[in-house]
Amino acid sequence: MTSVQNRQTGGGQVRVTTTMINNKGQMIHIRNTSEPKPIHVEIYNALGLPRSPLKRILSID
Repeated sequence: MTSVQNRQTGGGQVRVTTTMINNKGQMIHIRNTSEPKPIHVEIYNALGLPRSPLKRILSID
């Protein structure tokens, strides 16, 4: 893949944090990775990498 092709495929995966308050008044944070685009799945497979390199993180304050 050339740098031009890389730019044309767009951005990669992103990490998203969702924050909410439960009925006990606790702050809940969920951090997750977005789904990869098909072109990225091909690259990950060729490199032997998982589709979602980072695990979901759940924290309660």
